[in-house]
Amino acid sequence: MVGDYADSMTTVVAGLGHVVVDVPLSNALSLLSPALSSIQSRRAEAETILSRLTELNPKVGSQFQPKEDLFAELQMRVISSQRPSSGNISSFIVVSYCWHYPEWKIPEAAHPIAQGWEISMPMITAVMGLRSDPDEGVWLDKLCINQEDTREKKVHIGAMDTIYRSARRVIILLEDVQFTEEEERAGLVYTGFYQDLTRDVVGAEDKRAFLREYFPRRERELQSETGKDISATARRFCSRVLGGRWFSRAWCAHESRVAPHMKINNPLFLCYGHDGRVLSFEFRCINYVSMYLSDSEPQVQRTGTEMSDAMNDPEPESLLQRWWRILRLVPEDVSDVSMMQHLVKILSFQCSHRQDLISIALNTSGIPLSFTGTLSSVEDIIWIFSTLVLACNDVTPFFMDGSKLRIRNACDDASQVSWVVRPLQGVVDHIPNSTITPFPQSITGATQDYIELDLLVFKEPPKAATDESIQVASKIVEEYHLLDFSKDLLAAAGEDIRRSVGLVAGEFQRAGGSSGVLERLVLLWIAIALDCGLEWTLQFPELMREATQETWLHGTLGDATDPRLTDASKALLEHFSASEDDSNKETTDIQRLVKSFTCLLDPRLALLTAGPRYLATGRRDFGIIQSISNRSWVAVPVAIAHLPAWVPRAWVVEPFDPSSEPENPNDHLVDPEKKVDADAKPEDIYPILTSDYKDLREQPNEKGTWRLRKRHILFGSKPWEQLPAFDNDSGMLLRKQRVYGSEDYDWKAIHSAIKKFESARSLQA
Repeated sequence: MVGDYADSMTTVVAGLGHVVVDVPLSNALSLLSPALSSIQSRRAEAETILSRLTELNPKVGSQFQPKEDLFAELQMRVISSQRPSSGNISSFIVVSYCWHYPEWKIPEAAHPIAQGWEISMPMITAVMGLRSDPDEGVWLDKLCINQEDTREKKVHIGAMDTIYRSARRVIILLEDVQFTEEEERAGLVYTGFYQDLTRDVVGAEDKRAFLREYFPRRERELQSETGKDISATARRFCSRVLGGRWFSRAWCAHESRVAPHMKINNPLFLCYGHDGRVLSFEFRCINYVSMYLSDSEPQVQRTGTEMSDAMNDPEPESLLQRWWRILRLVPEDVSDVSMMQHLVKILSFQCSHRQDLISIALNTSGIPLSFTGTLSSVEDIIWIFSTLVLACNDVTPFFMDGSKLRIRNACDDASQVSWVVRPLQGVVDHIPNSTITPFPQSITGATQDYIELDLLVFKEPPKAATDESIQVASKIVEEYHLLDFSKDLLAAAGEDIRRSVGLVAGEFQRAGGSSGVLERLVLLWIAIALDCGLEWTLQFPELMREATQETWLHGTLGDATDPRLTDASKALLEHFSASEDDSNKETTDIQRLVKSFTCLLDPRLALLTAGPRYLATGRRDFGIIQSISNRSWVAVPVAIAHLPAWVPRAWVVEPFDPSSEPENPNDHLVDPEKKVDADAKPEDIYPILTSDYKDLREQPNEKGTWRLRKRHILFGSKPWEQLPAFDNDSGMLLRKQRVYGSEDYDWKAIHSAIKKFESARSLQA
């Protein structure tokens, strides 16, 4: 009965002079109206998404409902010091905090803990004092939601973003944070620096310039006046704040990401000073000061995987790692990022009820649905949310970076690899609009085991540059000193480019590739151009410009023309295959070829592939891709064929029988006891080789079932604009293919086994 719960909780908190007030539904809807109106206006969109999700997987579709439907059941309550005289409340503030557990240690200053509120009494006093007037309400989940009512909790979980978006201000309690006297003093000094920034500066760029100039100057002035450098103490202050348990909790991350972060009423942190007083700091203040101070820490060079591990470390040590956590709590413009990013952002946070992660991602992404089902594993959350994202026509799950997602079977406790990946922190988020597929109906089904969709399958395997072309390229490289030219290009590139290229070269070597990869690439690119022909070479820079302009993190390829390559370009022109049209060579504008040559020697191409092979994709058309196995096919899902060429849209697949026994990775390794003839060919000896060797691919089966080994970047080919006409000598369009997940080949183990076998074989000889 309405009122019973509020009355019972009022009895609990009455000793503090507080009441729990039922907010009439009309009053609640009025308070929530700005955020709620957006949800109501998207009713048709919600039903479309739900219908599409049900098409892809009826069982998954049954676990969602339009978000708007929740609000008819919403019973909103607030805490106040009195019942509002008008019967309605005009505004409210919300409290974001961590629930107390016995194992969570809080400082002595946080005691006593108030009954009912179940947070520290000093913080309650501070929160009540932050209200704009005596009638303003305070919303705190543990008191304002009947925790014994399962349906009421479901309704509030779905509506939580609307509540936080509608509050006048969010108050964040860091009950486990208490400063030393030195930390507090240093923190207040830098808070003063920040207040100078907010008073004197408006634009974001100007703020960064202010940080770079003003903060160091004020530090020097203070050090001159006092003889002390307080920056190290200030870093401890920021680390103390950012080390609070609040920063590790998924629901706390949700509350920050959905709340407005405005200049007025910016979210406010409450924590304890050295003497037990409650201190307050704006969210944006801690963010800016921590960003500035983290830059003065020693910087550690990390690869992509190492960076992801550092960002997701549940126990971050450095200030930079802790600043990354607060950065993930800043709201994002929903239109600029994939919906998948919203799940990625909260996967590393702790959550008592795993299924809440879907509700959190729904709320922060703005998808107008609510989750009504029950889940227990992160793996189920990832594949189900990925399917939901596909139902929104967002194809990010098809190309996002990550590791293999292994889903455990409930029946036998075995695990299997899904077609979905476990996404890393940092899903591609700078290609707005491109993630929306123009071919949504090319995706026809999704389960945890497979994705059913249309595939563009290329008939030929990727090829290595021919020996003949490598010999010609070697002469051109030597005669025109192109290795020195390539080094000059890399030296002239920005520091970020040089660092990224260096990381790629290092990764290539660690994976078993040869040293001197950048020098080798100069040779390979010229040889590949000779093999692919003049027509392809001339169009290459324009295709790369279209693929990278405004979207690629590393800038635009194909724009530059370096006149120093004129003589080398003339020499290259003379060596193109005699089978090509001589008149074409005679009329070629040498400057076009110079531009192509400049693009081919651009060191940034190493960021797309360090081991280029060329793949026939059409008549006189080729794409460039990383080497694959001699048992694999290259396919591109129709749904992502439109994406920029630097996106890993090519799937390395193999025909597959889902009813077959699980494969044994040892079967991919050569038998060390195997007896072979002296003249045996490599493909007769080794189970798995690269596509540079004999083609051992199985033909597509009648069931249209495949397994997905890996995703690669495929670039340098013309766009596939006329998909229905795709079937040609180079490729085929296959409808409703089922692609299952699988492990990739362990190339490191394969190469190691080959080396050992060859070594033993040479000794026997």
